Amino acid sequence: MDRKSILLVYAHPDDESFSAGGTIAKYAAQGVEIRLLCATRGEAGKTAGVCEADQLGQIREAETREAAKVLGIREVHFLDYRDKELSKADPLEAALKIARVVREFRPEVVITFGPDGSSGHQDHIAIHHYTVSGLKLAARPDLPELPGEPFRVPRVYYPAFPSRIKKALGHADSNRSEPDTVIDTAAFATSKTAALKCHRTQGGSFNKFLAMGEEKMAYYLGREFFRLDPVVSRCQEPGRGDLFGDCPESGRAAAN
Repeated sequence: MDRKSILLVYAHPDDESFSAGGTIAKYAAQGVEIRLLCATRGEAGKTAGVCEADQLGQIREAETREAAKVLGIREVHFLDYRDKELSKADPLEAALKIARVVREFRPEVVITFGPDGSSGHQDHIAIHHYTVSGLKLAARPDLPELPGEPFRVPRVYYPAFPSRIKKALGHADSNRSEPDTVIDTAAFATSKTAALKCHRTQGGSFNKFLAMGEEKMAYYLGREFFRLDPVVSRCQEPGRGDLFGDCPESGRAAAN
């Protein structure tokens, strides 16, 4: 049986750790091959006094690679777009970059931001649209200029925090859809926390995380929440307690 695989597509360094760090660590420990595509280097963010502003992109790339090692992510690739300018990128160019990786890697699961970007961040919303477009391109058989065989990803998930968690994190509840897949990550809470600490320049976000209080933080670390996109996914049912779950055509199947 082919090895299971997950492709993460996010806008910034630290997106992977905050939204899915426990899940990543859990599946990596099971031998799942995991790759990360990061659209920007977060060079327009805050430095938390760790470095000078003009060094931030380089530092945040290093932080991401350090966090990836903690979580068990096999490969990290940057798409070389500018932080806070992702929505200005050429949509077709961005989608094709993602489509090429999808055809080459052929992941069973893709995790990216949903239509609301989780927090409403414009870069998060942009990477959602580029990823969905890229997934659709990767599945089309009529694109000879796109290398590799057509492939439709079995399951595409978006982080979908319950309302109580979004409120605790200070995010507007712009998407009322509740998660349909919950991953038990309690055994990997330490790994997630360690990965978050790797992103030293983002100390403000980590402090906000700590400020939730012990009860809410334990709830947040003990489980992670996702929602399946049944339109883009080949499998129409979510995994519920497992991102992969049972699917009539699971595994590295062809697009059709």
